[in-house]
Amino acid sequence: MLSLFRINDPYRILGILFLLLLIRLPYFIFGQDLTVIELNWMLIGEKLADGGVMYLDVWDDTAPLSAGFFWLIDLVFGRSPLAHHIISLILVWVQAAIFNNLLLSNKAYNENTYVPALVYALLMNLFFDFYSLSPLLISQTFILLAINNIFRRIDNKTHDQFFLNTGIFMGLAALFYLPAILVFLALILSLILFTGSILRRYMLLLYGFMLPVSLCWMYYFWQDAQMEFFVQYIRSVLVLQPTIYYSFGSFLVIVAVPMSFLLLSFYQLFRYSRYVNFQVRFQYVMVFMIALCLFTFYFSKMFAPFQLIIFVPAFAFFICHFFLLIRRHLLAELIFLIFTLLILGVNYGSAFNWENLREDLSFERLIVQDGPYTELVRGKKVLYLGPEKSVYRNSYHSTPFLDWDLSERVLRKPDYYDNVTLVYRHLSKDLPEVIIDPEGLMDAYFQRMPGIAARYHRSSAPNTWVLSN
Repeated sequence: MLSLFRINDPYRILGILFLLLLIRLPYFIFGQDLTVIELNWMLIGEKLADGGVMYLDVWDDTAPLSAGFFWLIDLVFGRSPLAHHIISLILVWVQAAIFNNLLLSNKAYNENTYVPALVYALLMNLFFDFYSLSPLLISQTFILLAINNIFRRIDNKTHDQFFLNTGIFMGLAALFYLPAILVFLALILSLILFTGSILRRYMLLLYGFMLPVSLCWMYYFWQDAQMEFFVQYIRSVLVLQPTIYYSFGSFLVIVAVPMSFLLLSFYQLFRYSRYVNFQVRFQYVMVFMIALCLFTFYFSKMFAPFQLIIFVPAFAFFICHFFLLIRRHLLAELIFLIFTLLILGVNYGSAFNWENLREDLSFERLIVQDGPYTELVRGKKVLYLGPEKSVYRNSYHSTPFLDWDLSERVLRKPDYYDNVTLVYRHLSKDLPEVIIDPEGLMDAYFQRMPGIAARYHRSSAPNTWVLSN
């Protein structure tokens, strides 16, 4: 299969689409478990489609443009995991085409080939939650466009417009996924070290970055939500504790295959010295990206496998070098086959729970599970006062209190008048049919809201209040 994509034929990109469809076909046929994080994004889109404003009517740290994207999907398709997965597949295909084109046009390799798109597509199938339509996946499209402009500048094929465009691309990327700012820093570092750009162009880069960010801030200023925008979107990554959805052992299993081939690629590159200066600089840019992207784990509010997507361009860049430097075509085909089988083995093994792999690697917390409230809340508007979100699988979220880390800072302080007023206003505006209160927080609020308290009665289910008919 490797030799098929070493041919410089633009129609090979259609082969990438066919390959992506083939790999993901079992998921479309047999279904895919819904992850808790996916469900959270769908709840955001649903709430915004119902007329809510992000950060005012939905408390969550999801980036503003990603929230808007989920709103648009919910308007068109409703709460549809299938729609999310199909759009995700199309995005991966588009990104593979962009990635291959930027390497071809900038002559990053010594041959014109579509192997980079092939490797990129395979790495984007490393784990089953890569298939979710994550903010990082959407952001990656703009990251690739920015990398293309940086490569052009290193090869002296640029002008002022490219600096402005690069800043805009990275500003949009950050508005889809905040830790993408680290990629922006890697690109600035590359410009400083490998180009002689003047100060005016760096100012253009910064202006381009600030342009979409400023427009977004103006929107929330107009909605009188500029402080909520700052606290939930920006400040939250610094003050809130991350939610961990997988163990260190499962992380090692996921990264073992790409990391092994990355090390082999570095070894091959050290032995091979027939690259011109700008090609070597491209390699350094990708090394900087890997180094700075490691800090995304620190600036992320959740630890989940899909976060590894940000490493895919750099890993694909080097792993492609490895395959292209193997001189014996038969050996290259054999190693590529092993690479493909290992990638798909991790993917299918974790998704379809081969040999109880999911339990052994502690992925259960990532998957939406049925619980004791499943039948009670089915089809109803629910407020769950805790971090668990599986309860919303067959129900609707009520009030803005979606992210528990943000919400409990208010809900655990009923002695503050402003907090009581805030909770009363939101309950009056969007009254839940069921309140599940495992922390026992609502008693203190109901004592201060007798009018609302009179409308509820305790259910036979533990820690549960139900709206009276």
